Amino acid sequence: MSVNRRHLLLLLPALAACAAPVRTPPPVGLRQVAQWQSWVDPKLQGQIALGQVTGGDAPATGMLQKTMAWFWGTPADKAVLTDGLEDQLRALSLLAALPGSGRFALDAQLLQLEVGGLVLGAEAQSQVLYTLREGDKVVYQRRVRALAQAGWGDHLLGSDRQRLAKEAALKESLRLLAQDLVTLRV
Repeated sequence: MSVNRRHLLLLLPALAACAAPVRTPPPVGLRQVAQWQSWVDPKLQGQIALGQVTGGDAPATGMLQKTMAWFWGTPADKAVLTDGLEDQLRALSLLAALPGSGRFALDAQLLQLEVGGLVLGAEAQSQVLYTLREGDKVVYQRRVRALAQAGWGDHLLGSDRQRLAKEAALKESLRLLAQDLVTLRV
């Protein structure tokens, strides 16, 4: 057996989990939620509906793109951000009871979700533009930048470290949004 085949056999288990998609980050911790709920403006409680959520990775098409996405990428689509926003708003008692029924609408645009580092630790950076509207009036708008890292201690496989770093960057972005929303007065 040549050296190249040995290296290939060692890499096969590592490639098996390369295509794990980015999962929805959990909302802020229970203790923090309990504290933050007392700060929420009563005019916002149960009055925020999810608006448009845009951005994310385009799905891979074609044999070569699917193979490269399987080998290299950890895809993140807008559903990840949508689910995270919904969970965060629900945890803080801000989400409207019925879709589209709230006085306010929260839009999110995922501008950037990049990750680097396949061999060593992974570092991800996210940029999300959040806009809270009341009709056509913008009540709150902020471009949230968040960084996160995942090292060898977090996961052995490089692609999973990338996924974990992306999830952590999105979670930090959602935490910063929540921190702003609970202190917002309308």
